[in-house]
Amino acid sequence: MRNFIIVAGGCALLAAGPASAAKPVAVATPGQVQQLMSCRAIAAADQRLACFDRESAAMNNAIASKDLVFVDKEKVAELERAQSASEVSRILGLVDERTTTA
Repeated sequence: MRNFIIVAGGCALLAAGPASAAKPVAVATPGQVQQLMSCRAIAAADQRLACFDRESAAMNNAIASKDLVFVDKEKVAELERAQSASEVSRILGLVDERTTTA
Protein backbone atom coordinates (compact mmCIF):
# COMPACT_ATOMS: atom_id res chain seq x y z
CA MET A 1 0.00 0.00 0.00
CA ARG A 2 1.32 3.44 -0.87
CA ASN A 3 1.71 6.05 1.82
CA PHE A 4 0.10 9.42 1.21
CA ILE A 5 0.47 12.81 2.80
CA ILE A 6 -2.49 15.13 2.58
CA VAL A 7 -1.98 18.83 2.02
CA ALA A 8 -5.09 20.88 2.70
CA GLY A 9 -6.43 24.40 2.90
CA GLY A 10 -4.44 26.41 0.41
CA CYS A 11 -1.12 24.70 1.07
CA ALA A 12 1.21 26.16 3.67
CA LEU A 13 4.13 25.07 1.49
CA LEU A 14 3.40 27.82 -1.02
CA ALA A 15 4.20 30.53 1.46
CA ALA A 16 7.32 28.79 2.69
CA GLY A 17 9.54 29.59 -0.30
CA PRO A 18 12.41 27.27 -1.21
CA ALA A 19 12.38 23.92 0.56
CA SER A 20 15.83 24.53 2.03
CA ALA A 21 14.55 27.61 3.89
CA ALA A 22 11.18 26.14 4.90
CA LYS A 23 10.44 25.30 8.51
CA PRO A 24 8.69 22.00 9.20
CA VAL A 25 4.93 22.30 8.84
CA ALA A 26 2.72 20.51 11.35
CA VAL A 27 0.54 18.08 9.43
CA ALA A 28 -2.77 16.93 10.85
CA THR A 29 -5.52 14.87 9.31
CA PRO A 30 -7.80 17.33 7.48
CA GLY A 31 -11.36 17.74 8.68
CA GLN A 32 -12.79 16.27 5.47
CA VAL A 33 -10.85 13.05 6.04
CA GLN A 34 -11.72 12.91 9.75
CA GLN A 35 -15.41 13.29 8.94
CA LEU A 36 -15.27 10.51 6.35
CA MET A 37 -13.43 8.21 8.74
CA SER A 38 -15.95 8.92 11.51
CA CYS A 39 -18.62 7.23 9.37
CA ARG A 40 -17.05 3.87 10.23
CA ALA A 41 -18.29 4.18 13.83
CA ILE A 42 -21.97 4.26 12.82
CA ALA A 43 -23.55 0.89 13.62
CA ALA A 44 -26.70 1.09 11.46
CA ALA A 45 -25.78 0.10 7.89
CA ASP A 46 -28.18 2.52 6.20
CA GLN A 47 -26.99 5.45 8.31
CA ARG A 48 -23.34 4.47 7.80
CA LEU A 49 -23.84 4.32 4.02
CA ALA A 50 -25.60 7.70 4.03
CA CYS A 51 -22.68 9.14 6.01
CA PHE A 52 -20.10 7.69 3.60
CA ASP A 53 -22.07 9.00 0.62
CA ARG A 54 -22.39 12.49 2.12
CA GLU A 55 -18.79 12.76 3.33
CA SER A 56 -17.22 11.23 0.21
CA ALA A 57 -19.17 13.75 -1.90
CA ALA A 58 -17.85 16.57 0.30
CA MET A 59 -14.30 15.20 -0.03
CA ASN A 60 -14.71 14.90 -3.80
CA ASN A 61 -15.77 18.56 -3.97
CA ALA A 62 -12.76 19.57 -1.85
CA ILE A 63 -10.43 17.65 -4.17
CA ALA A 64 -12.05 19.13 -7.28
CA SER A 65 -11.68 22.67 -5.90
CA LYS A 66 -8.08 21.89 -4.83
CA ASP A 67 -8.90 22.61 -1.19
CA LEU A 68 -7.69 19.07 -0.50
CA VAL A 69 -4.59 17.76 -2.28
CA PHE A 70 -3.11 14.26 -1.90
CA VAL A 71 0.65 13.91 -2.19
CA ASP A 72 2.50 10.58 -2.34
CA LYS A 73 6.11 10.03 -1.25
CA GLU A 74 7.43 10.60 -4.78
CA LYS A 75 5.77 14.03 -4.88
CA VAL A 76 7.17 14.83 -1.43
CA ALA A 77 10.68 14.15 -2.73
CA GLU A 78 9.96 16.40 -5.71
CA LEU A 79 8.60 19.10 -3.40
CA GLU A 80 11.74 18.94 -1.29
CA ARG A 81 13.77 19.77 -4.41
CA ALA A 82 11.45 22.63 -5.46
CA GLN A 83 13.14 26.02 -5.68
CA SER A 84 10.13 28.35 -5.73
CA ALA A 85 6.50 28.68 -4.69
CA SER A 86 5.44 28.56 -8.35
CA GLU A 87 7.29 25.27 -8.76
CA VAL A 88 5.52 23.90 -5.68
CA SER A 89 2.17 24.99 -7.15
CA ARG A 90 3.00 23.21 -10.40
CA ILE A 91 4.04 20.00 -8.63
CA LEU A 92 0.86 19.94 -6.55
CA GLY A 93 -1.28 20.64 -9.58
CA LEU A 94 -2.59 23.88 -8.12
CA VAL A 95 -1.92 25.72 -11.37
CA ASP A 96 -2.90 24.78 -14.90
CA GLU A 97 0.37 24.10 -16.72
CA ARG A 98 -1.29 24.99 -20.03
CA THR A 99 -1.69 28.59 -18.87
CA THR A 100 1.80 29.06 -17.45
CA THR A 101 4.72 30.32 -19.49
CA ALA A 102 8.31 29.18 -19.34
